[in-house]
Amino acid sequence: DGQTHSRELKLLFDPEGTVSEEDCFLDPQDVRAITGHYCLTTTDCKAPTVSSDEGHVWSNVKVHFAGMYAVCYCDVNCNSQAYWSFLQWHLVAGPYSNHVWHLSREIHFDLRITGWGLSANNRLRIIDEAHSCGEPAASSSQGVELPPAPPTQLAQRAA
Repeated sequence: DGQTHSRELKLLFDPEGTVSEEDCFLDPQDVRAITGHYCLTTTDCKAPTVSSDEGHVWSNVKVHFAGMYAVCYCDVNCNSQAYWSFLQWHLVAGPYSNHVWHLSREIHFDLRITGWGLSANNRLRIIDEAHSCGEPAASSSQGVELPPAPPTQLAQRAA
């Protein structure tokens, strides 16, 4: 497009921890994984909300899936691969998004939830299917009975 883009930030889902500076330049940011920060092309992303001598701030960015993300940045001439940098990996804690359960009514069961950075202090909230977890109006479902004690943290299995 002929424009010189600057101050570009990309968050790339990187579960294997393999993103390189070349990937930072070439790979698109996943629109399903990140909201509040968008990229029109692989080198033209939303400008910082605030920029100063102390750095840049992108406000209201939301990550929807737990896992490892590569933080990529370009300050000037972002249409050129040479100016893209891999800054760091960032771990987003939470349950994996691919859980599937098949349960029957009125039967007690164990519910196993796996993910990144989970602890015994985490809590499970079950809501009606008409809502999303992040909604303020999403009240806990009245049809679910949960045990009164915190969950048991299971040890990681050896690979």
